[in-house]
Amino acid sequence: SRGDQFHVSVQDTSPIIAFKMVDSMTKIFVDQSRQNDLRGIRDVKKFSDEQLTVHKEKMDLAESKLREFNEKIATNRPVNLSLDDGKIKRLTDIKKETFQNIEERKRRVAMLENRIPEDVISGVSSELGELIQLEQKVSEKQSDYKRLLENNNTSGSNEMQLNNELNLLRLESNRVIDRSIDKKYPKLKPEQRNSLVEYILGSFDLFILNSRLSVVSNVLDSTIKSAAAQPAMLLERRKLEDEYEQQRKTYHVFLEKSRGTQIEEAIQNSDAEYKYQSVMPAQMPIYAVSGSKKNFVIIAFALSLILGISLVVALEFLDQTVRSEKDVKQFFGLEIMGTIPKLGRPFEDLYA
Repeated sequence: SRGDQFHVSVQDTSPIIAFKMVDSMTKIFVDQSRQNDLRGIRDVKKFSDEQLTVHKEKMDLAESKLREFNEKIATNRPVNLSLDDGKIKRLTDIKKETFQNIEERKRRVAMLENRIPEDVISGVSSELGELIQLEQKVSEKQSDYKRLLENNNTSGSNEMQLNNELNLLRLESNRVIDRSIDKKYPKLKPEQRNSLVEYILGSFDLFILNSRLSVVSNVLDSTIKSAAAQPAMLLERRKLEDEYEQQRKTYHVFLEKSRGTQIEEAIQNSDAEYKYQSVMPAQMPIYAVSGSKKNFVIIAFALSLILGISLVVALEFLDQTVRSEKDVKQFFGLEIMGTIPKLGRPFEDLYA
C-alpha cells in the first residue's frame, strides 16, 4: 500500500484462475469499503437529527414561556421597561459574541477530530503535562478580565494588555504542542501533524473562551441582580428573552451542523465512488507463471523415459522378423529338420 493504493497479486499456474481471483477480490474490497463509509455517515446523520430534535423542543419551550409572559403583561397594568441598561446590554453582547466564537471553534475541533486517529490523540495527550500549567495561568488572568468587566473598562489599554498576555500564553502552548508531537511522533506526515497541532491548539482556545464565557456570565448575572431599581417583571422578561435567544442560537447551530452533515454525506458518497475504484483492472496474463527448473527437468526426464519404453515395446510387438526355430513352429506350423548356423567368418577361410 503506497499513496492509498492497494496492489493485489496472485500467483497460480493457471492464468484464468489468477485473473478471476484478482478480479473477485478487488470487487469485494470496493463493495465492502463503500458500505462501511456509508454506514458511518448514516450513523452521524442519525445522531445529528436526534440532537436537532432535542434542541428544537428546548427552543419551542423557551419561546412558549416568553409568549405566555408577554400575554400576562398585556393583560395587566403596563409596566415601564425603558430603564437605562447600557451595561447589561454590553455584557449581553459580549456573552453572545463569546458564545458564537465557542460554537465556531467547537465545529472546527470536531471536524479535525474525525481526521485524526484516536490512538494518536491519546498518545500525544500523555506528553502535554505542561499545558495544565498554562491553563492555570489562563484561569488567573480571568480574574483580571472580571475586574475590567465590573469596572466597565473593556475598550482601553488594559483590555489590550490582557489580550496580549493571553496571546503569549497561546504561543507558549503552541511550542509545547510542537515539542510533544516531535517527541511522540517524529515521523508523522506534515498534513497529519498540522491537523494534530490545530486540534490541540483549538482545544486550548476553547478552554480560554469557556473561561471567558464563565466570567462574563457571572458578571452579567451579578449585574442583573444588583439592578434593584428595575421591576421584577423586567428582570423576568430579560431572563426569558436571554434563555430563548440562547436556545434559538443553539438550535440554529445544530441546524447548520445538520445541513452540513447532509452536504458532507453527498460529498463523501462522491468521494467513496472516486476513492474506492479499480484504477488498473485485472489483466489476463499471456503466459503462465514459470515453475521450478528442477521440477521441470524431473518431469521431462520421466516423460521421456515413459515415452522411450513405450516406443521400444511397440516396435517389439510390431516387428514380424523370424529369429528362431520357435518362431517357425509358431507362425508357420512346420517341423524343423535341421539348422544352418551363422558363420562367424567367410566360407573360403573355413574351406581352406
